Amino acid sequence: MSLDLGETIVQLEQVSQSLGSGYHDRQQRLEQLLESAAAISPDVAREKTRESGLPFLTAQVVDTILGETAPVAAPSEWTAVSVDGSHIDVDRHLPVACYLVNLGGCVLSYGADADARFFSRPKLAARQDELYLQDP
Repeated sequence: MSLDLGETIVQLEQVSQSLGSGYHDRQQRLEQLLESAAAISPDVAREKTRESGLPFLTAQVVDTILGETAPVAAPSEWTAVSVDGSHIDVDRHLPVACYLVNLGGCVLSYGADADARFFSRPKLAARQDELYLQDP
């Protein structure tokens, strides 16, 4: 069955209206968060975030929780790199058992030698030895 866009649009409109109705509540919670953060002294904030004891890196307070820092001047030449991936898992009810993994990315260079490079590396697996885990 195809997608009923008329029904989908009605639902989308309902969602957008509900998002607007929660604005006041979100604003109030944000103000409460900022008030609570302002009440924490910089020394306590540094002490509490110095050693997290967690098995991954956590943010540490260096100066204060709240405040402003002027941005540094942007370099005249710079590069941004990004990658992403997605997959469609095996669905054994389809006529063809298969899965798809797609890796993609881009390299954006700014400055005198501006450039944009994009790539996509899809991998469709449908052979039996690709679809099942085997004990080596």
